[in-house]
Amino acid sequence: MSSRAMGKRPCRLLLALFGASAAGVAAAENKPPNFLLLFPDQWRWDWAGFDKDSAELQMPTLQGIASHGTRYTYAYSPSPWCVPARACLASARQYGNAQDHAPVVVNGQDFPPDFPTWYKALESAGYHTMTTGKDDLTQSIAGTGRDGSRHAAELGFESHFLMQDKFATYPFKEPWDQFGAAMQAITPCGCNESGAKDLCSCNKWCYGVIAGPGGKAGACCHEVSGGGWNCPGADQVGQNQHLYVDDFVTAKGEALLDIRPKDKPWVLHVSFPGPHPPFIITEGMNESIKTRPFPVSYDNDQVSAEEQLNIRRSYASEIENIDKLFKRLLDKVEATGEMENTYVIVMSDHGEMLGDHNLFGKKVPWEASVHVPLIVKGPGVAAGRVEDTPVSTVSAIRFILDQAGAEMPHTVYKATLAKGAEESVEDLPIFSGLSTKDIDFRVVVKKLNDTHTMKVVCCPRGCPEGNSRIPSEAPDPQLMAFNIKADPQETTNLNGTKEAWDLAGHFEQHYVEVCMQDAAKLHLLEHKSKDPKLLIGQKVFLTSHRGEQLKDKHGQLGMSMNEDASEKWTMTDAGDGKVFLTSHRGQQLKDREGSAQPTGSKDELEKWTLEKADGGKVFITGQRGEKLQDFNGSPKVTPSADASELWTITRALADPVEVSGKFSLHSGPVAAGGTQRWAPDGVSALLGAAGAAVAGLAVISFTRLRFRGIGAAGAGTSASDGQAEESLFLAAGKPGEQLRLSSVDEA
Repeated sequence: MSSRAMGKRPCRLLLALFGASAAGVAAAENKPPNFLLLFPDQWRWDWAGFDKDSAELQMPTLQGIASHGTRYTYAYSPSPWCVPARACLASARQYGNAQDHAPVVVNGQDFPPDFPTWYKALESAGYHTMTTGKDDLTQSIAGTGRDGSRHAAELGFESHFLMQDKFATYPFKEPWDQFGAAMQAITPCGCNESGAKDLCSCNKWCYGVIAGPGGKAGACCHEVSGGGWNCPGADQVGQNQHLYVDDFVTAKGEALLDIRPKDKPWVLHVSFPGPHPPFIITEGMNESIKTRPFPVSYDNDQVSAEEQLNIRRSYASEIENIDKLFKRLLDKVEATGEMENTYVIVMSDHGEMLGDHNLFGKKVPWEASVHVPLIVKGPGVAAGRVEDTPVSTVSAIRFILDQAGAEMPHTVYKATLAKGAEESVEDLPIFSGLSTKDIDFRVVVKKLNDTHTMKVVCCPRGCPEGNSRIPSEAPDPQLMAFNIKADPQETTNLNGTKEAWDLAGHFEQHYVEVCMQDAAKLHLLEHKSKDPKLLIGQKVFLTSHRGEQLKDKHGQLGMSMNEDASEKWTMTDAGDGKVFLTSHRGQQLKDREGSAQPTGSKDELEKWTLEKADGGKVFITGQRGEKLQDFNGSPKVTPSADASELWTITRALADPVEVSGKFSLHSGPVAAGGTQRWAPDGVSALLGAAGAAVAGLAVISFTRLRFRGIGAAGAGTSASDGQAEESLFLAAGKPGEQLRLSSVDEA
């Protein structure tokens, strides 16, 4: 049990009571609407009080906002890291390196002060723009300044109270943001365990300085995955809850509303520092949470259940405290008489893994990191609507621009949010991503139907470690796909399905080329798993040391390299860690006293054990303890355990895709030694290959075309003419040569 739960920290808190103000009169008709953006930091989607299985939170204010507005259950951050996410929102653009993407892609950088923002756009449209709280648009070492003025006007903030991250408030001897300066003026500390003279110094002792290289964890936290999550020590405000960082930011927001010009519409962005770590709470907040149960992290075997519970209690306490602060801000707007003409938007920059898959923090492509809450209420917004079409949080900014009648001088994200009850949400692929020296991934999400919402993840250097069900394949490229409607913990990889490949074709071209590089082979997907048992339920190829596949040809086993249907085996669970291997004819591979044979009995001799060997290979061992062997093209079962008994198990491609109609052939320039992919126009989105039409190529008509792969310039895919594969194979010759058709069969 933590020292806080045991009551070892004696500072107690006198809770303040905040009464509701009287409601004001309705806003005048035709007046431009106001905008209140409530923006907690690092808030995951399933910790908002609506998912009782994940966390049973007390969130009456948020519940009330949702009952009077529209809640988006699949809202995604454009990037699961603080500065990139906020840069996307500020610019109303997506994440990436293209010219029409947001201008900042990593933390530690300033948003360019001369780059347009939606705050500036509203200011130009006649709005009074205000912000309070964490500022991640000026994150370079120069900071915001003690008065918060650095870059504030250029970004579009007319009134502001700006601070750095909780950790980043205390890196220097003297405060360098408005919050630190305010805390330095408060003496003595409410709970002075450090002996320091002012609250800024007391909490510097408690919180520490920027976790990571060169940083130092504070006295209030224990190290868990880099620090800042398991924090049994109490914030040094003591009884003064109003000085706790989120409460203080809220009070400044209330003050900004008090001094706003009364003759102008307004926007107030309240950027709460919590529930971003460090998860340090006051003793008063701890009283409300210290005995409540919460589920432990999913798939975590590195942090004790007790530590997980303490971490989750603190996270919950911060969220529930912020819900109370939501009410204060809503009451303030109500008191102005302008609530009926104000849009309230609640969302976050990104989520928090909170120990799931042995991970804390963000910067990974998993749901708890990229999936966030999003609720909108206001004039004309449908009340009580729950929308499960995936959206980007950037759409909320487009919504603000649309409702305010404001325009930005550059191309912005085109999709907005729904307003009226009959207004549908545009069903587009939704993107997220992050690229740093150590991390690189892209995510795309799309609803397929009422039971399937597909999410595809591309990691050019392998996906992050942590998910024990789907190990990382770093440093090799890795593509994953999940039905997050049924599998929010992302445990079943659906890569290889047509739907996954359709969606993967929407990635930026570089990610298509890297993560779909096997599309240039005869099969579109070769998934070499570090644990072959993860392929249970899938069709697989069994490839021997000689590079040939085990084949069931009309009941007789053989070996060949055709990779056709007769070489596809379905691996199913036979219990006790064993598997059945079923051929395309529905018969199981059987060890009949040393002679391997496909039969339909499903008895004990058809159960096989997969034993991992070096280099990603396996032994396939029968019930008699002997191993399947490729004996120069003749499959046998022997006890030798030599190289001839090593097998590679790879996932086989689903059935070839069928298309029909007329297609023109497209290509682009080919650099010497480079790779160029080809595809018929109209199916290129699936394979991610498109370009300018090759001059002089005729339009070719296909009545029924099946294709398995596309060729590469200088190393064209080929097949023997006359083979009844009914496949389209395209090959380019030497770099610079025109495309030629090497084999086409029509059915």
